[in-house]
Amino acid sequence: MALSTTVTKKSVTSRGEGAYTVTANLLYKDGEAVLLDQDFSETYKTGQAWSTMTANFRDRMKAAIRHYKEEQQIFNAPGLDAAILNLNSSVGV
Repeated sequence: MALSTTVTKKSVTSRGEGAYTVTANLLYKDGEAVLLDQDFSETYKTGQAWSTMTANFRDRMKAAIRHYKEEQQIFNAPGLDAAILNLNSSVGV
């Protein structure tokens, strides 16, 4: 399957005095299977460069995808399968 990401605008909320919370949603999919569906929020101040907020979003979203992949490597590791098999054979009554 093909991995894909879709980022959408979710909301903008005023925090007062020219400060806003901007929220975007990251959808990370493998074909039709949703792997991550996560919201990210950043502060935007009137006059701030959009590139600053964009870079912050990008860094946090890439980190979330990286963490997901790391988690999956551990989840799918043969060592974890062996540990679970061992527990199933040794924890019973």
